[in-house]
Amino acid sequence: MEKLLIKDHFCEGEFPVMVEVMPYREIENSRWHTHEFSELTLIFSGECIHRCNGKYVKLQSEDMVLLHPGSCHCFEGEYKAISLLYDASAQYPPIASSDMPFVKIFYPGEDDDRDQAEPFGKFPQCDFVLIENLLLRLRYELRHRRIGHNLMTMAVFTEIVTFIARGSNPAIKRKEFTRMHDVVLYMNNHYGEKIDFQHLAKVAGSSKRALFYHFNAVFSMTPGEYLAQIRLHHAQEMLRNGISVKETAHQCGFADSSHLCRVFKKKTGKSPANWLLENSGTV
Repeated sequence: MEKLLIKDHFCEGEFPVMVEVMPYREIENSRWHTHEFSELTLIFSGECIHRCNGKYVKLQSEDMVLLHPGSCHCFEGEYKAISLLYDASAQYPPIASSDMPFVKIFYPGEDDDRDQAEPFGKFPQCDFVLIENLLLRLRYELRHRRIGHNLMTMAVFTEIVTFIARGSNPAIKRKEFTRMHDVVLYMNNHYGEKIDFQHLAKVAGSSKRALFYHFNAVFSMTPGEYLAQIRLHHAQEMLRNGISVKETAHQCGFADSSHLCRVFKKKTGKSPANWLLENSGTV
């Protein structure tokens, strides 16, 4: 079994963090390994089996796992993932001093008894895209080492951990994630249609009241707020691709162009036209 070492992944004297696209270049997919550093892995697409410390768990898109030194594990399957590697023993004060629950497992103490084979959280698909972009931005900084890269690395690292900490809730049981995942999948597939929350409750196999309670517990937002985010995300992509505001509003489930413009103004502070002027070149 291979042991991945801190000296082979982090530059001495620099902020100890690295981003890798799975599977790692140094190891083969399904090869058992352990490491001296911590590893936060986000599954973006596909499915895989995570074998860790004598257990195995099926992971799917939007799952996150967090492992610390001493864990022996491997991933098996067809999947896309990105991993944030960091040295948890070198705690970064702005993060370590936070009272957010996630920090306790990100920088674990001796009483950390989590099952590290299990995912610790899920995020809505639109938030996962943001997390992926932040990780790729951090990877770019680490690879190109432009002037001020140490300061930028710490800033982006802090943004990633803070964003995850704000949206994660380690107390949520996997069963609740699974039930709400069906609801999220339905909304992502039908965001352009009129969506009835009573029907979403049937998708979740619960009452409407229970749907709102569990959805808010898992994602820290209501189903309506999530639906608004996913519609806005798709509207932004369509506008970037040259689709008119009227057609975008129709295809993304907005009542009309005025409704789309109001949502844009509320969420971005800009009209669709002004937003597009500033963001037409982004990916």
